[in-house]
Amino acid sequence: MMKLNQDYVMSQAAYQDAGSKKDPEALEELDRQLRYMERSIATLKVNTIKNETRTQNDIKKRTKENTQLLVELNSIKLEVKKLANEIQKKQQQYQKLEIEISVIKRESVQGNPTNFAMEAKPASRGSLIGSPSGAGPAFMMLRQRGKESQLSGKAANEDKARITELGRQVEENN
Repeated sequence: MMKLNQDYVMSQAAYQDAGSKKDPEALEELDRQLRYMERSIATLKVNTIKNETRTQNDIKKRTKENTQLLVELNSIKLEVKKLANEIQKKQQQYQKLEIEISVIKRESVQGNPTNFAMEAKPASRGSLIGSPSGAGPAFMMLRQRGKESQLSGKAANEDKARITELGRQVEENN
């Protein structure tokens, strides 16, 4: 039996020797593939870091641009509101001037003295000259003349000239 065992069964040392006797070309090929894979992994890591940095910078840039655009949009909205309020005030002033001019024309045509029920107020910054709300010097002059019992021919001509001037001012403000 011993002889059969020696002939047909390999010893444990023989198994170990057989495993260590690998082909040198195969080892070189495995070593080459290992180096290639290591280089590929290193390249992928570098590219990943570059892409992450580029993406973060792009996000920061877009966020900054969006913030600037929002600030600009809000300032434009505020300016639009201010201009709309200013337009509304100018339209109200224009309507007051039209009413004043029509009353003065009607009274000068009828020959009756004009008696305004409005009280004089100090002139405001935005008031037009001659507007009832501002009670400017021209309006006060017309009001004073309206309180006189009779308008002289010279005063009537001056009133007509002033009415024409007020009409031009109204047209210029629009």
